[in-house]
Amino acid sequence: MSTEQAARWDLIRHRFHYEGIHDMSGTTDKIKGVANEAAGKAKQGAGEVVGSDKLKTEGAAQETKGDAQKAVGDAKNAVKDAANKAADAANKNL
Repeated sequence: MSTEQAARWDLIRHRFHYEGIHDMSGTTDKIKGVANEAAGKAKQGAGEVVGSDKLKTEGAAQETKGDAQKAVGDAKNAVKDAANKAADAANKNL
């Protein structure tokens, strides 16, 4: 890796760590996703009990939202891990 590439990765790492880009971390997204999945499943169950198609539909939508949030969290964590590994490798080569 060139010195220029190493500097770019250091900047990316710096922005993630010091400039607040990581404020909504992958872990936070995953936690919110799990909460939305649970709430969605509860709504669907309540909709079944009371016979409300609207509540069942809202629950399914909320569960899908939770799935998407978890996927975003996984993606953020993967990008962060890749950036950290690249920056570490660049620093070892300097």
